[in-house]
Amino acid sequence: MKWRIATAALTVALLGSNLYWMVGAVDDAVGRAYRTDGLYGECHALDEALAVVPLVSGGASKADVLAAAREASGDGDGFEDDGVHVVGRLGYRFAGDRLVAVERSWSPGACE
Repeated sequence: MKWRIATAALTVALLGSNLYWMVGAVDDAVGRAYRTDGLYGECHALDEALAVVPLVSGGASKADVLAAAREASGDGDGFEDDGVHVVGRLGYRFAGDRLVAVERSWSPGACE
């Protein structure tokens, strides 16, 4: 009789612990899905903004654009690499004194 009570108690404990871990795993998966969806949304919003920036920069000079970028990023002077002025996390490509493209200086795996 004692062994039946012990077996039943251990079975309930095992099922309860498995249920607890399963609920935790499902909760993590749902949270990860929402986080990934949010990241995709942010990446696509950034892509849209990067495509529009050169069109709306108007008559801003190269010096004005880079000064504004330095002030906004707080990363100092940045550097130039293959004709792209990298300041913070963005690269600015100019044709003469005119801004023609804004690019990421990093490659997020989720946006590809």
